[in-house]
Amino acid sequence: MNAHSRKPFVVAAALFCGLVLAAKADSTVTYTTSVSGTFDFAPTPLALQQFNPNLGTLDSITISLSANSLTSLTVYNTSPSAYESPSFVWDDVQILLGTSTFDQAVDALNPNYGTWSLPNAWLDVSSPHFNVAGVTSGNSQGFSGDNTGVSGLPAVASGISSGTVFSDLQGTGTVNLDVASDSTVDSAIHGGATFTANETVTGGITAEVTYNYVASVPEPATVAMLGIGFCTLVVMRRRHAS
Repeated sequence: MNAHSRKPFVVAAALFCGLVLAAKADSTVTYTTSVSGTFDFAPTPLALQQFNPNLGTLDSITISLSANSLTSLTVYNTSPSAYESPSFVWDDVQILLGTSTFDQAVDALNPNYGTWSLPNAWLDVSSPHFNVAGVTSGNSQGFSGDNTGVSGLPAVASGISSGTVFSDLQGTGTVNLDVASDSTVDSAIHGGATFTANETVTGGITAEVTYNYVASVPEPATVAMLGIGFCTLVVMRRRHAS
């Protein structure tokens, strides 16, 4: 068998070895899907893309929620005296999940559970502390600012490998995660203890779902058939060489 006649054999052998190695190796990969929407006092659905089982075997899931918002606030001094320094008023927004079975299953994984006044708040987003010192009795002052706190810093539930969330997020469609908000005006005022406020809060929330999975590889039967074909090719090459 000369060098020229061995070339197809070498190529075929390399191809077969590559297929066998691919069949034996576990290739863990990830992909992330995200969806965004506005939050309001009424539940707003975020349609999370499910993991398609045709891609492979799902290993674990990570769910990440982040929020951003803008507060416009007008404060009216209803006390009989001017506010002394230091005196501040701010808006606090808490992001809540819905009441469906899936929502509650996700909520059970809440990394912030019990951290704030509402135990199922996933995120707590606060506006700047607006300085109201010097606002006199009967007068008002308006403020506006981007909310801070955990805005843009996601709350993450990772390593989800069993349970309702793990099973519900597998399929070829979407699953709704309902989110809502609760907004309050907080204050630390000296010199006058009462006020009224008009607030407008606008914002959005983003949910990211990362799937860690072992990618599908050729079926053993397929590899066996390729092996038979390879052996047949070797025999044919040897007959041709002789």
